Amino acid sequence: MTISRSNLFVAIFFLVSIATSCKKKGCTDSDAINYDLEARADDGSCNFQAASVAGTYQVTGFRVDAFDDTLIQNYTMVINHLNGTNITLSNLGNTGQVVSGTVKNNQLLISPQVLNLFEFWQGNGVVSGQTINMLYTEEFNDWFFDETAVKQQ
Repeated sequence: MTISRSNLFVAIFFLVSIATSCKKKGCTDSDAINYDLEARADDGSCNFQAASVAGTYQVTGFRVDAFDDTLIQNYTMVINHLNGTNITLSNLGNTGQVVSGTVKNNQLLISPQVLNLFEFWQGNGVVSGQTINMLYTEEFNDWFFDETAVKQQ
């Protein structure tokens, strides 16, 4: 028994069509808040906590330097959502700097990074509703920050 090329092509096309149509669509990015473990094909519906954190914040707290001098902090910071879990924090520490971070599972992470060739920033925070409690350092100036940021409406 021989199968013609055209019949073989039709059979393969039919099998491939069945196999691909059985894929469940949904969010396949495990960092998303609506991740679907059963989804086999991404449908572009992924939502990330970092997007909801974006906005303007009123920040209060303090900065301590190497001499244990304390400066009371009260300033405005802007968080922008870049993509996925990635954000930027503009004016962090009331310094005018733009620092990169990530937000996932109610955790803010300011990964170690160098700005202006010598300022080394890093830290973390906890996101709770419209509030972010942050602890971070800038090592060139030997500053330690303990701040609370509240999202403005």
